[in-house]
Amino acid sequence: VYRARHTALGRTVAIKVMTQEGDERLLARFREEARAVARLQHPNIAQLFDTGTSDGRPYYSLEYADGGTLAAKWDGQPQ
Repeated sequence: VYRARHTALGRTVAIKVMTQEGDERLLARFREEARAVARLQHPNIAQLFDTGTSDGRPYYSLEYADGGTLAAKWDGQPQ
């Protein structure tokens, strides 16, 4: 996941990119994940803005949530 600037929307977004070469099963799973996120609407869940392909790699862009990683927030404590 990368932090990026969505030029058309004029805002900071999170971009999730499938970085490894994927077979059809992995590509289908990535696409289904994007569809699942798109169906969710809750104040504590980042909204999906866009999906696509760049340089042959699928991606989707999400609402950016500043504040570090979950691992750092949890500090190794079970939730």
